[in-house]
Amino acid sequence: MSSAEECMEECNKVSICNIWNYYTIAASVNINQCFLKSAAKNDVEETGVITGYCDRSQIIKDLLRGPVHGYAIENAFDDIETIGYNDIYFPKRINMRAGSAIDAIQIDYQSVTKPDLSGTHHGGSGGGLCQLVFGLNERIVKVQGRIKDGVESLIFTTNEGRNNKNCVSNAKVTFVEEYPGYVLSYLSGRYGRFLQQIRFNWIREEKAYRVSSVVYDLSKAIITENSKPGTVFNTTLTNYSPVVRKQFYTFTYSVTESRSFTFSTGLTVSKLFRGRKVVSQLL
Repeated sequence: MSSAEECMEECNKVSICNIWNYYTIAASVNINQCFLKSAAKNDVEETGVITGYCDRSQIIKDLLRGPVHGYAIENAFDDIETIGYNDIYFPKRINMRAGSAIDAIQIDYQSVTKPDLSGTHHGGSGGGLCQLVFGLNERIVKVQGRIKDGVESLIFTTNEGRNNKNCVSNAKVTFVEEYPGYVLSYLSGRYGRFLQQIRFNWIREEKAYRVSSVVYDLSKAIITENSKPGTVFNTTLTNYSPVVRKQFYTFTYSVTESRSFTFSTGLTVSKLFRGRKVVSQLL
């Protein structure tokens, strides 16, 4: 197997991306250095390794990238570079500096299974600080905003009905993003002394189920001699996903299991004989 093929195989194995193409720069390869398609060519060549190119939209399954709001002027940012590709993250805390417009935004991210991660500060230092902190099962399901010379206002609404309208000076909006079944994962955009452009990257809502009850319906159990009894089990699953709650799903399934029964002494019968009760024991 060639080094390039090894690189492709490794990237596919960890489900980071779909490989589009690759090229050989050096004879040796470091499997841990398969680069994204967005990597600059000169940066790649300096590493002297085989390079796997990836389609960024395929990094995370079911990723929905919203439209770009604002203008492409100065520094680009993408918080996927902070949270990475091996787990799904959601905002835990939004730190936003705002006055007449959004001066800057910074997000701390949380995962269900991994440690929290802090995104970088995007923008200037003007405006007042406004924070929105989310619970473990709280997700952003709707974003509203206003674009003028840059990003003038952003309003985030969660599945708990909370929002940060108190953080904006102008509640008039020029765009609304809301996708049923999706929750906000991370941000990308551009900034200078203020936030110039914003893009919202959504992920399909995760589903978490747990068994809430198991009922053994013995009335439907059939037991016959020299045969296996059939027992019906009824199970109710409750949807504990943070966005769509209080949904119940009932599943009924049958299993067949074998049991053995052993009878020992002690089984008795009663008879009446001339007015007297006679008890005989069967061995």
